[in-house]
Amino acid sequence: MILAEPDVALTDLGLALESGAFAVILDRTRPVGRHFTLFFAATATASVLGGAVHGFFPDPASPASHALWRAALLAIGVAALGACAAAAHLGLREGVARRVVRIAMLELAVYAAIVLSGDRPFAVAVCEYLPAALFLLAVLIARFARRREGAVLVGAAGLGLTFVASGLQQAGVGLHPRWFNHNALYHLLEGIAFAMLYWCARALDRRT
Repeated sequence: MILAEPDVALTDLGLALESGAFAVILDRTRPVGRHFTLFFAATATASVLGGAVHGFFPDPASPASHALWRAALLAIGVAALGACAAAAHLGLREGVARRVVRIAMLELAVYAAIVLSGDRPFAVAVCEYLPAALFLLAVLIARFARRREGAVLVGAAGLGLTFVASGLQQAGVGLHPRWFNHNALYHLLEGIAFAMLYWCARALDRRT
């Protein structure tokens, strides 16, 4: 079967494989590892679903496209929860962190209701992910300012790259309109950013 958008579908698949591998490799015996595992596992799920939409169900009016796209948006919401939980655990006292995570879970429920209530563009997922990513970025920057850990700086730079990737994607910037469009470039940059974030997560997990 010929893929409808091969550049987008294949880069989505690559992102899914990478994120899934990170989720498997991370140590889940400690909270930081579990939170980042949730982030990477949800990201892998979203990438698989998004790749299926772009590769096999490009018609947004088809029932399969509707179902897969909504599931992908929901998975991004779960990834945002993982990032928020990781940031709360790293940057806040235990009791405060638990309350923040509970609030984030309630917010995820509201987001899920919005996604399931109708057709939503990818910008909705960006708005869901952005606050959690900014929270995690702020925590990593604060930790680097205190401890000067190189891996933390790498993770902060990786998160910064995700913002650049999202901006380029929303602006429609790609390398080629047919063979490597704005979505494919977004996936490529996200793959680089997630590798940097994994490096940081592994180091933080060992130190906590």
